[in-house]
Amino acid sequence: MIVALREALTSTNPKAALKSKIVAEFRSQALIEELLLYKRSEDQIELKEKQLSTMRVDVCSTETLKCLKDKTGGKKFSKEFEEASSKLEEFVNGLDKQVKNGPSLTEALENAGIFYEAQYKEVKVVANVSNN
Repeated sequence: MIVALREALTSTNPKAALKSKIVAEFRSQALIEELLLYKRSEDQIELKEKQLSTMRVDVCSTETLKCLKDKTGGKKFSKEFEEASSKLEEFVNGLDKQVKNGPSLTEALENAGIFYEAQYKEVKVVANVSNN
């Protein structure tokens, strides 16, 4: 039992060590850069979504099917369809990229939470000391 108590006292808590490392290595500029990167990505996706919504290629309408019967109508539809497909692919690729970058933003926000929580605790200690 004494051995178990001694080990408990001498072993360090891995979560506390990780928090200490996060607090020591935290840089607010890195968080700001992550947020700006995410915002730019959001803006690009929003733009691509608007571009995609303005393209009206309806493959099921009877008017479209009638246009396919003549050569110029078919070429026009083909061109519009290719453009819409390209825009849709860009939109999906943007969403994929954002999903892949999501975990790094989440980690940065969690680290910021740990850092600012530690800072708040230190401020409370200083405030209590100065009030007494």
